[in-house]
Amino acid sequence: MGEPYKIAFLITNIGDGVFPGGEAIIAIRWGINQVVNIAFSIPQMKRDEVVMHDPVTTQALTEGFGLVFFNVKSGDGASVKIVDPQETPRSQTGSIAAIRTQTWEEIYTFWALIVSATGLGLIALEKLPDVIQIISDVLRSVL
Repeated sequence: MGEPYKIAFLITNIGDGVFPGGEAIIAIRWGINQVVNIAFSIPQMKRDEVVMHDPVTTQALTEGFGLVFFNVKSGDGASVKIVDPQETPRSQTGSIAAIRTQTWEEIYTFWALIVSATGLGLIALEKLPDVIQIISDVLRSVL
């Protein structure tokens, strides 16, 4: 939370013809009714043309998830169909993606777990010859 991150957008014209260009707003809504708005222009695009918006630096405003909304207006006023990266149709009022934030505490906890598990694994490997010897002794006494 409060850490800067960069976000960029790829926009593809999946329509049958030329997209005349337009204006867009990416809104990232965080859990406490805070919004980061990123407004930009979309140039005219040929069919299947891909445009990458320059990365923008912003901040995660809360822990958890930020929902990403995309609103676009075509320069000629025609309606625009929005699909997510999996090509699922989306409305201009619904979320198209989510950004999950992690606190430093969550990151440190994860790595502490990895270090602890590795340490326990090493202790188990150290004791393995003793366990094998005990099993061997028991099997010799039974047979």
